[in-house]
Amino acid sequence: MIREAIEKIQSIISTGITGCYVSRYKGEFEEGVDWNPQFPCVMTALHSYKPINTAADGTVLSDETRIILYIADRDINASSALDTVENVLKLTDGKDIEYMVGTTKARAHVSVAEEGLIRQGYAGAGVEIYTLVLRLT
Repeated sequence: MIREAIEKIQSIISTGITGCYVSRYKGEFEEGVDWNPQFPCVMTALHSYKPINTAADGTVLSDETRIILYIADRDINASSALDTVENVLKLTDGKDIEYMVGTTKARAHVSVAEEGLIRQGYAGAGVEIYTLVLRLT
């Protein structure tokens, strides 16, 4: 269920932003990591998951999943990273999405979480990085 939600967000971004590298985040922006970057890029990771309502038998009836997006680009002067952020927001914020979990269709509403957009700074060679937390309910 969580994996499918993350994959749906990745699919929306990769089909909506031409030339954007979309992948799972694996610590690429951590110090000392040897990585051959592609830009612009959006990398996703699970931020948190929690059940909101459960049935008497323990079945989760509703939940909240938060996905953190690492959004980066090399061209600081032209604010390309911010252009990518704005494109991601247009594609995701306030949207209702559907995705399959096994044979069951799941639905979620996507919004920017309270953490919002945070500028992470630069990672070598002038790469500007932002993090954006999306909430799926």
